[in-house]
Amino acid sequence: MAFILKDRVQETSTTTGTGDFTLAGAVSNHKSFSSVCSVSDTFWYTIVHAGTAWETGIGTYSGANTLNRTTVIESSNANAAVNFTAGTKDVFITLPASKALGLQPSTTSATGVVELATTAEMRTGTDASRVPSVEAVRDGTGAGWASFSAHKNGTSQTGVAINVRTQVTFGTEDYDIGGHFASHGWTPPAGKVRLTANIYISGATTVTNHLISIFKNGVQWREFSRSGNTFGSIEINADDHANGTDVYTVYATESASSGSSTILGGAIFTNFSGHMIN
Repeated sequence: MAFILKDRVQETSTTTGTGDFTLAGAVSNHKSFSSVCSVSDTFWYTIVHAGTAWETGIGTYSGANTLNRTTVIESSNANAAVNFTAGTKDVFITLPASKALGLQPSTTSATGVVELATTAEMRTGTDASRVPSVEAVRDGTGAGWASFSAHKNGTSQTGVAINVRTQVTFGTEDYDIGGHFASHGWTPPAGKVRLTANIYISGATTVTNHLISIFKNGVQWREFSRSGNTFGSIEINADDHANGTDVYTVYATESASSGSSTILGGAIFTNFSGHMIN
């Protein structure tokens, strides 16, 4: 048994009453039910007796050239089975409007209709109940696509205090899909996120550790350290479930005996990025 969805399947019938319909053959340029259905297959059907009555529902191909009116969905008889009178009826497969998945612009709403989000809504994530429009998907601007990449554009950050975590600044954006990166921090829409930060910090005397941290809402949240007195190229990666107002920033320091540090400004050394994940 299968549910059949086929185009241009239409026959006539002279059956009367409320029972099964005997199908009398395909009309011109259409297919017969027998050419697309096996016994016990089901389908959407419509029966029309021109100027008299009509009925839509779920039908079953119950035997050779026989349509069983299994479930009536709507009809001219107050949505009950029609007692068809004598005459020729058209019988065909078609999708009832009440069972269709409608797609419409988000400027209007209707029960049972899936609304498409506009590109602007997808950029800001203002209406998660709407599905992405083709335009928004192509543009890659929906809340689910929020992402960014930023760096220092060659401007080193000097005089960084040792043994104190200092915020790393990122003055240049490669991109910021959704517009959620500002003031050197990222505030993504609600959902799962992945963050990556790289820094190159050096300059202090007798360094024991290079440290990089991701702060969440101004509080240290994740940290990675690398021991040793060599130049400090260091990276951190972390996943989280953002609530829509969480702000992620990057901090760094060197554990050292004296002096101050410099965070190199080259984009290949010091950068910060993030994106939404499923």
